[in-house]
Amino acid sequence: MGAGVSMRGRVRAPAQGRSDRAHVLILGETGRARSSSRRRIHQASKPARTSPSSSFDCGAIPPTLAEAALFGHERGAFTGAVDKRISPFVEADGGTIFLDELGELPVDVQPKLLRALAEQRVKSVGSNNYRPFNARIIAATRRDLVREVNAGTFRSDLYFRVAQLRVELPALRERLEDIPSLVRKMVLEIGDKNAYARITNDSLERLMRHDWPGNVRELRNVVSWRSRSARRGRSIWPRTWRPSPRRRRPSRPPRVAAPSRTRSATCSRVSSASTSPPSTRSAAAT
Repeated sequence: MGAGVSMRGRVRAPAQGRSDRAHVLILGETGRARSSSRRRIHQASKPARTSPSSSFDCGAIPPTLAEAALFGHERGAFTGAVDKRISPFVEADGGTIFLDELGELPVDVQPKLLRALAEQRVKSVGSNNYRPFNARIIAATRRDLVREVNAGTFRSDLYFRVAQLRVELPALRERLEDIPSLVRKMVLEIGDKNAYARITNDSLERLMRHDWPGNVRELRNVVSWRSRSARRGRSIWPRTWRPSPRRRRPSRPPRVAAPSRTRSATCSRVSSASTSPPSTRSAAAT
């Protein structure tokens, strides 16, 4: 997560005071540790420290199965439903449910989710009975939901229902002061307690000069890769090491036709190529 003051304040605010049970919407690019933010908000909420929690990835389910996966289904409700499935809302009763990639939820399922949140009850596919639940919603998305609402691809009433509190996670390039603490935490999670002591200040400065388009996820991959190299007897960050920059695909240079010797030959070549069919242009040009 990082130990920066701005980052701690952004995550701590939704868990204090009267906002303990308010729904939270986490916004940020991919790789900004949104899952860690969700767990931190859940653990910091006083009523939810020992309460259950569940998660649901709205972008990992096919649109045709989104309703059954979100609200549950009975056995035999549709083809392939060999077992009964309980809704994650019911599993998180009394706690917190995390809806990842909320912006990927199909449009036809959005009004049903809105009704479930408003009435605090769900009805599984193939059942006639409703099951109540009382859970805090922590949703996350990499999309700009305000733009999606204006475009008509996301319901405005669902947005305002979920976004009672907004947490905008900054990109890693906007909080470079957190990189040393992030690297220290990552090497400890890997299991090498002495790895951070072998990292020089020059290496940390080079890490802080990188723009990190992949955010925390990219930094974690780099730290893991360099730590494995250090275990094989290499320095964790040699002086010649640099973070891999973003590489742009080189553009192909435009094809330039060979200059003709005479003006008459050029005119005849252009006229013959424009009047001949595509399959016979080369023959006509010669």
